[in-house]
Amino acid sequence: MTGGIAQVALPVLTRQLVDRKLVAFYERRLPPHVRGEIQLLHTVRGNTVTMIEARPYFRNPSEWTQSRMAQFRYDSETRNWKAMVDMGLLVSAGSTNKLVCRMKETG
Repeated sequence: MTGGIAQVALPVLTRQLVDRKLVAFYERRLPPHVRGEIQLLHTVRGNTVTMIEARPYFRNPSEWTQSRMAQFRYDSETRNWKAMVDMGLLVSAGSTNKLVCRMKETG
């Protein structure tokens, strides 16, 4: 258990919903002209989804660096998400909360 939420894998349908919602979020958030310079992606480990921003390293643009933006933890017992915004580089607390609410409403 981490922070009172058991570390279990996301249900398959929930994982698919997360993938769809986050990809749509990334497409809305990043204008097409910067998508070669900045990438938004996510990883899933157990019941934790981590949003990541990737961009070329300023000292060596051929290398990419990644920064965690936010983490979401899913509680399978309550079917609720808990959001933890790390840096807020491209995700404000308000938009993260809206994303979590949309995921919860349809999940």
